[in-house]
Amino acid sequence: MMRKTILLPVIVWLAMGLTAWGATKDSKFPTKPITVVVGYEAGSSSDQMAREIFKNTEKLLGKPSIIINKPGASSAIMLGELRRARPDGYTIGYSSSVHVLKVQGLFEYDHKDFDTLGILSVSWSALCVPADSKFKKVEDLVAEAKAKPGQLKFSTTSRGAAQWIVAKCFERAIGAKFNVLENPGGAAMVATQLAGGHVDCGFAGYKAVQSQVDGGKVRVLAMTAGQRAQGYPNIPTLKERGVDLEMLTWSVFVAPKGLPRDVKDRLLKYLRDVGTTPEWAKWCASKGSIPTPDYLGDKCVEVMDKEAQLQAPVLLEIKGSK
Repeated sequence: MMRKTILLPVIVWLAMGLTAWGATKDSKFPTKPITVVVGYEAGSSSDQMAREIFKNTEKLLGKPSIIINKPGASSAIMLGELRRARPDGYTIGYSSSVHVLKVQGLFEYDHKDFDTLGILSVSWSALCVPADSKFKKVEDLVAEAKAKPGQLKFSTTSRGAAQWIVAKCFERAIGAKFNVLENPGGAAMVATQLAGGHVDCGFAGYKAVQSQVDGGKVRVLAMTAGQRAQGYPNIPTLKERGVDLEMLTWSVFVAPKGLPRDVKDRLLKYLRDVGTTPEWAKWCASKGSIPTPDYLGDKCVEVMDKEAQLQAPVLLEIKGSK
């Protein structure tokens, strides 16, 4: 009787161990849809890019993805919820500001407090005006801004977001002030305000304003890239127009800290598979973006560290002058 009493827990323990081992061995991520939460509104540049990148999850991962938009506070609202999500790979966030929100005092965490997955492309910003604007060149806009400080309405994204940072750096570069209108979401609202003639100018990712440009409602004065982008030979750079400013924008996929190694590897492989396809390169070229399929994992963290260090002095100065 004593022998049976001793062996029974051992048998149960062995059975439980084998079951757990078998479940681990046989389980494959994902076993359910993946939710990608974009920190900007539907139609924004980041939203459209996230949808393009995650449209093939069912084909490449075996399960579909669900895109959810949670705009506000330069993606800090989304990131706050993401921090509380389970680190199982089924909830991923997409932000263009996670690396600089902390230095601005807008969020208590930065990219190192998440599992950083990847940046699949970098883009330039477009300095735009309504189609019927009297400003035909950047020089015209700069001259008016200097003559009428704080009067020209400048549309941009929410405080701390990528396009807002570009707008504030543009002010610094030309030595003038605008009436900066901070929209709660992404660049889609900037495009709407420009097309409706409600503002004098604005910064947005080109993809967000492209339909309005094609429709003849918005004009692009210049781009923030260091040289003219492939496919857009008629759009000059800001430097060509006498403004010493070069900035690229991007959005990054992040997950709650603590992803299992196999899950993270699976997600990184998916991003690598998408980022190295001719279709992705073609899509980026059509939007004026540059594919960066190697900005994954540790390389992505290096890129974000460098960008945060470059932008921190500017952002701290802006923060101190508010």
